[in-house]
Amino acid sequence: MVYPADMLQDRDLSAHVSLVRRITEDLTPVIDAVARDVGEPPAEVEGVVGDYVAMLGAGETLAHDALAALRAVGAEAARDGVSLQVVLDRYLSTGWAVWAAAVGPGSGTADRDAVAALGSVLLRAGDAAAAAIAEGHELAERESAARDAAAYRGFVDELIGAAGGDPIAAARIARRGPRFGLDPRATYAVVAAHPGRDVEDEGREVSRVAEAALDPRSRPKHGGAIGAARGGRLVLVVPASVLRAERLAAALGEVAAGARWTAVRGPDAPRLADVGASAAEAVAALAIAERLADRAGRIIDARDVALERALLADEAALRAAVAWELGPIVSAPRIGGALVETLRAYLDNGQSVQATARATGIPARTVAYRLARIEQILDAPLDGPRGRRLAVALSGRDVLACVAPGP
Repeated sequence: MVYPADMLQDRDLSAHVSLVRRITEDLTPVIDAVARDVGEPPAEVEGVVGDYVAMLGAGETLAHDALAALRAVGAEAARDGVSLQVVLDRYLSTGWAVWAAAVGPGSGTADRDAVAALGSVLLRAGDAAAAAIAEGHELAERESAARDAAAYRGFVDELIGAAGGDPIAAARIARRGPRFGLDPRATYAVVAAHPGRDVEDEGREVSRVAEAALDPRSRPKHGGAIGAARGGRLVLVVPASVLRAERLAAALGEVAAGARWTAVRGPDAPRLADVGASAAEAVAALAIAERLADRAGRIIDARDVALERALLADEAALRAAVAWELGPIVSAPRIGGALVETLRAYLDNGQSVQATARATGIPARTVAYRLARIEQILDAPLDGPRGRRLAVALSGRDVLACVAPGP
């Protein structure tokens, strides 16, 4: 293809321009050389070669508008998913091909000053072009990453916050899931965790914990995991078939760095749209598990604290109920504590005086006396409904005794 000499502006004429003019008369050899060098069809590099050779007429430095055009080239390549190296190769190869066309065999006699000037232009222009292309490419990648990050956060918010029951939302979540590495056909485990300290970001640390939960050998087949920080806690969504609790526990231990960590696994979500409901269960259970010292340092099932969660749903009411049911016994002069522990052992051992005596090491006669004293204080027998109420009250008392104060 023939490029007219007037592509070079007359006001930019310098020693090398005569060579560039001659090369632009027929760029076919340069285009073919570049195509061979980068392994692309000539039609793919024709525009690059023509534009770049035209820019060489600006002198030893590329003009401002030329640099802007090159930045645009880099940005467009990034948006199209073309690597920076591929774009740079085209322009660098063009520089070498232009030099070969100017001084190689068949180039004819060239003025020494013109050749020297062309070499200087190619070196300086090559550096400037590479920098401009890289700048545009990097800027576009950052913008794309920002958009992707915003899209990721939006998807995670929708996924974890989905209440279920909305078929349109369910379809949208299933459609968007694969973009973020989630298989809409998989069953997902949802884990809420507090790694000993509040987690404020959703960056590298959260991703590291999420990835640690996966069996690395199964990832290519089953997809990835996602994680988010919510209220200082972690919420992790992992394919249930490849969740490795021991790996996740080790990662949480590393993040905790010696502090007490707590984690709760919610009910498995058979669809991506069910993740939100599972997350809600896991987070609610975690709020209770964090207050139970004996639940720390391991990943527990949300159902393991379902009773405590129910009892503590209204903590003030629970304290009042425990005080009402057990208060008269606890307040008994001198032996209130002994009466409560004997009552507990009696209920735990099938309401058998002999079994209670064996379990506590207290003579059966003493056990019988204490039980009679409790019935006298309550003015009610211990068998039947009153015994069941006392058993629930004792469970509530145990929960209140081991929980830290609520927020």
